[in-house]
Order: sequence, then C-alpha cells, then structure tokens
Amino acid sequence: MRFKMTFESGSIVWEDGKLSGDQKMVEKLEKELKMAEGFWVAPPSFCGTNTDHLNAPLSVVTLARELFGNLKFEGDQITLPKGPEDTEDVVF
Repeated sequence: MRFKMTFESGSIVWEDGKLSGDQKMVEKLEKELKMAEGFWVAPPSFCGTNTDHLNAPLSVVTLARELFGNLKFEGDQITLPKGPEDTEDVVF
C-alpha cells in the first residue's frame, strides 16, 4: 500500500510502514508516532490503534493531519476493518 499526503508545508509518502518526503516533516511525524505508542489513535468515530502506529495507515493519516493541518490525499485507499457481518467495508 502506498499514499502521499500533501500539506501547505510539504509532503510525506507512506509506503508499507515507511515514511519518506520532506525530511523535517517525516522526522516530526515519526517522533509523534513513537510518542503515541500505547495511546489510542483514531479519527472520531473510526477504528484505530494503540500500538505500532507507523504500520497503521489510518493512524499515520490521523496524526499527520493533527500535526500539519488539512491535507490532499493521493494513492491507495485505506480500507477499514469490517463491522458486523451485514455491513460493507468502509473506505477512508
């Protein structure tokens, strides 16, 4: 999976758990992801993670948006886990 997040201050690419792009932004996001270890990370009303955030695309996008503001998202869609059997997959 691969996607790019573009902000006013630069862009970050996430690919299979690895970040690249604007070096200062990448370092700041990686630091924030590590600091959030053990804490629940999720956008309102969605599933999330409390560990291994760098490998969870939705958690990466959530924290990046908190750090850098609105973003333009390009790339693979993030599929959320299924809910009850009678519901469809949700795509973020």
